[in-house]
Amino acid sequence: MVVEVWVDIVVILTMILLPVLMVKMALLSTTLVMVEAAEQAQSFLKERTLADYYEEILMGALTLAWADAQRGRLDEQQAQRVRDTVSEIVEDLEVHKDSKNARSAPEEEGALNKLEQLEKAAPPPPPKVDPGVAAYNEGVELIQKGDKDGAEKKFDEAVAAKPDLAQAWKVISQLAYERKDYAKALSSGRKLLELDAKDGDLYGILMDSASKTGDNAAALDYKKKFVAANADNPEVNYNAGVESYTAGDYNGATASFAKAVQLKPDMANAYFWMGMSEYNQKSYGASRRDFQKYLELAPQGDQADNAKKMLEALPAK
Repeated sequence: MVVEVWVDIVVILTMILLPVLMVKMALLSTTLVMVEAAEQAQSFLKERTLADYYEEILMGALTLAWADAQRGRLDEQQAQRVRDTVSEIVEDLEVHKDSKNARSAPEEEGALNKLEQLEKAAPPPPPKVDPGVAAYNEGVELIQKGDKDGAEKKFDEAVAAKPDLAQAWKVISQLAYERKDYAKALSSGRKLLELDAKDGDLYGILMDSASKTGDNAAALDYKKKFVAANADNPEVNYNAGVESYTAGDYNGATASFAKAVQLKPDMANAYFWMGMSEYNQKSYGASRRDFQKYLELAPQGDQADNAKKMLEALPAK
């Protein structure tokens, strides 16, 4: 029956068009119109049908309420008052379901079309912003303004509200590392990797933070991952070679320097230290070749004199 259809439509429309809105200002007019709609019901139904009342009076009041909600003029209490008023009206008017309420199919179709037009015309309610995302966005704005301390606090709020916000953990780790808070940089970076194991951007920070907090095993593990994640970066391979050489791992150093010159053939210093690594492994032929290559690329380089001395010190072929 069309009246029942209208009852369902009005109730559904109320739930759709009046989501809970937390705003500062509100208009008394909306509440007054809803009260007036309730007061008009009995007198209106003496001459007209219940379906007419829903269409002409109640829908008009709901339209006004919807418009006020979209303008941010209804707070939660007022929105609930509108819901309650509509529910009371619908419940009170159930007794008026009689023969006067019957309408022809064309009239029913016209009323439903009008409701459909109203729903299409009304803009959707603004989406609710996740508190974690909102705090993250505020942090980004503070970063852009140069307020890193304030930004870090916002990012902390973001992950407190939304612990799976990987990007926030990433920025927290970077900011903490800049402040030399290596413990926080390490813990935040580890949280990022728990959420996104493929994100290797922080391996360098994690490697250094682990080293500075005394976790040498973790530092070595992150170093390997850092180099693997940057396998095509000649500078990373060169630095890895220097670290291996300093640690006495001449075989590992040779491999890293070889990779560096493969990626960047004119990296003179890589040839020098590769020659030193090979010398310590007693690979004199390879060492001679690399010292000569260094002098070819950088005859006036910082290591030129040392390269010449090493060539003189090498055993004869």
